[in-house]
Amino acid sequence: MTIKALTQKYTGNVAKLLTLGRPMTHTRQPLSYRDDIGLDESDIPQLMQLADDDDIYHYDFGDGGDDEATEFFGVIHAWKALSELKAPEAKEWFTQKILSLGDPLFDDWILVEFRGLMAPYRSGMYAEAVTIIEDESLNEWIRVEYLELVRDMLDHGEVSTSEVNEMLARLFATSRTPVLITFGIGICTDHHLVEHYEAIAACYDRRLVDLEHLGDLEDVEIAFGMRTRRETKRELTESQKMWNEVIERIGGTIEDDEPERIPFVHTEKKVGRNDPCPCGSGKKYKKCCMNK
Repeated sequence: MTIKALTQKYTGNVAKLLTLGRPMTHTRQPLSYRDDIGLDESDIPQLMQLADDDDIYHYDFGDGGDDEATEFFGVIHAWKALSELKAPEAKEWFTQKILSLGDPLFDDWILVEFRGLMAPYRSGMYAEAVTIIEDESLNEWIRVEYLELVRDMLDHGEVSTSEVNEMLARLFATSRTPVLITFGIGICTDHHLVEHYEAIAACYDRRLVDLEHLGDLEDVEIAFGMRTRRETKRELTESQKMWNEVIERIGGTIEDDEPERIPFVHTEKKVGRNDPCPCGSGKKYKKCCMNK
């Protein structure tokens, strides 16, 4: 069936979403689906249908890639419109969508959008989020998204620092998942939760921290205000050493970073499979370095 035939069932303002193309999330004036497109609560049933339209979402558009055509992004716009309208039925759908991911590295759109989509529903979700964070049967990146959701709750005063401290203490004591521990430490440095320093140091000792995302223990100590400058050479991963060699050729090094800077990578800045590859090849990440 052609993509035109698949999209003909959508009408009115919902059909406009199929013509918008890639969502622009970092503009000064974000698109309002209610004000700019004219969507309202009466459109929710049709939006739910489009949000769950796997025929469009997985449509083979040929050499351009399975998500290059304008119509594909209509599905993403439907997710965002449902969130803006605070559709009650959308919260459970978003949750099931992320939990059902087979391989987040190859289907990362819900990961990229998840925190923004859940913003209207976030208050009161702390216990639910902790259950998912601590479920070791789930993919680590799904658990990270819920950990970052807790970060948002803390940022907006929707959960107490003491509650988050209890969760982080368990995380550092029991988890063996470096990426989860790393993002947990990022919450600590951002919110100056110095009480976790000893547990964090123990995680570094056990080699359970992703140095590429967070830096070494001295970087954490600088972020906590425990020291003002480095006293040892920063520990680098093999990948960082490789990039250091490249940077040295153009007159600088990774060590030139200001000492107080913590190179922490939040999830919204992860390279998506359809983004340009950071190696500079001009290819999409999924067709270049993603599997290296």
